[in-house]
Amino acid sequence: MLSKRLLSFFFAALLVSVCATAVAAQNVSTATGRVILQQADGKKVPLKGATVAFYRLDVKGEYKATTGDDGRYSIANIPRAGTYAVIVSGPGAQPSFVPGIKLSVRDANDFPVEPGDGSTPSDEQIQEALRAAAASGGDANAVRRAREEDAKARAAAEQARTTNANLNTILKAGNQALNSKKYDEAIAAYDQGIQADATQGVFFRNKAIALYARGLDRYNAAVANKDAAAKKAGLETARSDMKMSVEMAEKAVAAARAGKSSAAGQGNASSPAGGGGASQGRNEELEFLSTRAESYRLAMRTNAQVDGDAAVKAIQEYVAAETDAAKKDKAQAGLALAMLQSGKTEESAALSRQILASNPNNLDAMYVYALALASDESKLNDAREAFQRFIAKAPETDARKQEAQQIVDGLKPAPNTNTNRGTRRRGN
Repeated sequence: MLSKRLLSFFFAALLVSVCATAVAAQNVSTATGRVILQQADGKKVPLKGATVAFYRLDVKGEYKATTGDDGRYSIANIPRAGTYAVIVSGPGAQPSFVPGIKLSVRDANDFPVEPGDGSTPSDEQIQEALRAAAASGGDANAVRRAREEDAKARAAAEQARTTNANLNTILKAGNQALNSKKYDEAIAAYDQGIQADATQGVFFRNKAIALYARGLDRYNAAVANKDAAAKKAGLETARSDMKMSVEMAEKAVAAARAGKSSAAGQGNASSPAGGGGASQGRNEELEFLSTRAESYRLAMRTNAQVDGDAAVKAIQEYVAAETDAAKKDKAQAGLALAMLQSGKTEESAALSRQILASNPNNLDAMYVYALALASDESKLNDAREAFQRFIAKAPETDARKQEAQQIVDGLKPAPNTNTNRGTRRRGN
């Protein structure tokens, strides 16, 4: 038999052992719970095969478990102290990150996850998430807000990709219609693009082109019409197109410049991926300036009611930017016409003479020069000769040829015309 003293020591040792075991049991826990997949149809089902990983934020510690058929997980002997961040991933689910879990407060924690591609976070992604959790002190609300902001950014980026894809489809349809001379269809497509995103200058620019192409067709058809009423109505419709073309071209330039200064690199509907650098930006702006100059030129050529001073400024901007000599020469003739219609007769005549000196067959400059001369009563004979040169060289398809002939027929004799010779003509 054991002595009483030895027996007392045995029970004391046993008591110490039991107490130590109890203390150890209080310092660890069994983390349990379920992973629930919230399906797209709204149903919630347990997720089998999900990985639940607890990461301790105050000291290094990682504890993992995999869910069973019922979506349950269990991690034994996990320290109760400290704060944990939990990362949950699984088949058919989007990885989920939950910071601020304290087992000292609650051992059982369920984790809902959303449908996804079933990917597993990389070590880099895990470390980034843990750094964010540690920086927030395990504040679940702070990390949740950061995650929501990230989700919004990703959703916005996806929406932008979808919008650009749609805009490209609309632009392609409009361009195909424009190339096929289906102007009404093209204009409708460009209007759709403008409604979808009014910052995309390409839709305004291409609509301007479609409008002046349609307007020119209508103008030529009206000039050839023998019915006076139909002719007048046709000319009004054509000039309305030309005026609208100028308005769209101005909006196109404004949109292009706004995009270059505030959203460089974002691209437009014709190149949604963006990029291309400063050279692409300069080339794009030049195209927009060219379209605007052409819109003004055709509007004035068809006598549409547009601002002459605005036309001069617009064409001058294009001429200054254009490096192609042939295009610059053509634009100069349009500038001469704009000057004439804005009352700058002498400047118009001087510019026209300059163009004709280097290119005597420039019909645009030839016609504008004749008009400028005709506005000065002392130069009517010179004007008549200039119009006759234009009539001799202009093709029959040029509507201005008929107009020039009408002007010649209506020109009064110049003040210095020989009176006796005029009397002899009247006597014949």
